[in-house]
Amino acid sequence: MIRYRIVANKSRDINDAVVSESLPSIRPTLEAVGQRPMSARSTLLSYLLGVPGRPVSAQHLVSVGALFGLRSGTVRTALSRLTTAGDVESTADGYRVTGTMRDRQSQQERGLADPGGTSTGWDGTWWTALVVDESRPMAARRRFRSVMLGARMGELRPEVWMRPADVEPPPSLTGVALTRGTVDGVDGRELVGRLWDIPASEITARRLLEAIDVLGAVAAGDESVEWFAPAFEVSAACVSFLRTEPALPADLVETPIATDLRESYRALNARFRTALAEHLPPAGRVP
Repeated sequence: MIRYRIVANKSRDINDAVVSESLPSIRPTLEAVGQRPMSARSTLLSYLLGVPGRPVSAQHLVSVGALFGLRSGTVRTALSRLTTAGDVESTADGYRVTGTMRDRQSQQERGLADPGGTSTGWDGTWWTALVVDESRPMAARRRFRSVMLGARMGELRPEVWMRPADVEPPPSLTGVALTRGTVDGVDGRELVGRLWDIPASEITARRLLEAIDVLGAVAAGDESVEWFAPAFEVSAACVSFLRTEPALPADLVETPIATDLRESYRALNARFRTALAEHLPPAGRVP
């Protein structure tokens, strides 16, 4: 049986999770798509981002952390730091994301949903977001970039972002002009090529699909928790990719980049969530 060994230690990486020689492909694949080993902080934040609409108790998060080799003290320290940073808030019922992380949560939900434009058609118009206030503080500039990426916009040049108007427009931001209209003088496919690196996105999607296939085979024959950590990392990488991939209309791409990946991710995530719930003590389960 192919297995992962989860190492419980005092380091900040849960995946000092050691990959056995019989399955050497997952970590290089994750590194190739920019997914670094997840710290206790990123593990808890990713988990909370995936549980929208309700707080999660500290007891539940400690139980989840234990399955990933995280000590109780490590989990509580990470939660304290996340709260201090303003990424999560502590309520009487537990912890939930807040501030810009709540925006990220909404972006992830949109990324995991089927994009409307690829199935309902596209009228040929484009969204263009243009910064008109050049005196914005750095925090506003960072938020603008995060919002544009989460809205699946592509950067034409600094402070100018575009995309086909087959999805909802990005949120209104102070100092940013948002327009919708046709684009003359340039071919749509050529413009897409300037806004996104489509071949690189296709490679990333294929690599993630391969990782999901491997994990699916492992999970089917393994009733232990040893595949949880790599499955969680692959899931996090998929969510990150799907949050910002352009979801372009069929008129502008040969084949949708992420359709197969989105479906495969859902299957892996459902299997992971079910297995996770089965291994948590009743008091640690989310109601």
